[in-house]
Amino acid sequence: MKTKYGKFMYDMTLKGSKFLAKHKWLYYILNLTWGSIMTLFGLLVTVVMLLAFRKPHGYHGIYYFEVGKSWGGFETGIMFVRDTTSTEYVSRHELGHTYQNAILGPFMVILVSIPSAIRYWIRKVTKPATGYYDIWFEASASDI
Repeated sequence: MKTKYGKFMYDMTLKGSKFLAKHKWLYYILNLTWGSIMTLFGLLVTVVMLLAFRKPHGYHGIYYFEVGKSWGGFETGIMFVRDTTSTEYVSRHELGHTYQNAILGPFMVILVSIPSAIRYWIRKVTKPATGYYDIWFEASASDI
């Protein structure tokens, strides 16, 4: 968030999510239309999880699945997947990414999802000195 772009994106997603939280119907419409790329991917992940006999859990109007231990989570439209050892904080963070999906729509993939996945794996290998939330999309997801 140290750049003008990072601050702009952080502020925009935070303000947009506050509006969508008050107008939940719009949150769902945007995720199912504008944000359909990630939501369709989430539908595919849901089918795979159900075929693997995973039970969905409800969370603030969306759902999630639990898989594995100690790795975190990822968002796919209006659902997310997290590990079985995650705390409430991880669930709230992934919920924040669903709001980003409603706001960013088809740009979510290139602005958040792919960079976040790449960043996760680079950080896992290199153990950098910078904090996980030093980039706008991770800080915004947690603050939403």
